[in-house]
Amino acid sequence: MTKKNTKKPISFQPPQDNIVTTVSSPQQQPVTIEQAMKAAEQLQQQGQLQQAEQIVRNILNQAPKYAPAMHLLGVIAHNVGKTDVAIDLIEKAIKINDKIALFHANLAEMY
Repeated sequence: MTKKNTKKPISFQPPQDNIVTTVSSPQQQPVTIEQAMKAAEQLQQQGQLQQAEQIVRNILNQAPKYAPAMHLLGVIAHNVGKTDVAIDLIEKAIKINDKIALFHANLAEMY
């Protein structure tokens, strides 16, 4: 018996101001941006892309120029085959902080 995939597809939009702004843990306790990023990275690595995207978008709503979050959103876009969106997001991350080699390496990998 084959299990049917019932997950909704991830929709990629540029970060918007009207996204819910609370970054919180599952227990609804406030966390730092760094803690939220770590959670999002773990979720992305586990393939839980919708949850990772939600956390990253919340981070970007609070800190729109936080390059690691912009980069991770690009990586998530790439994971779901949205290469054009991924390139755009990672290029934005590089414009914010061009000193992080990982951003450049991931961008080069997409071309």
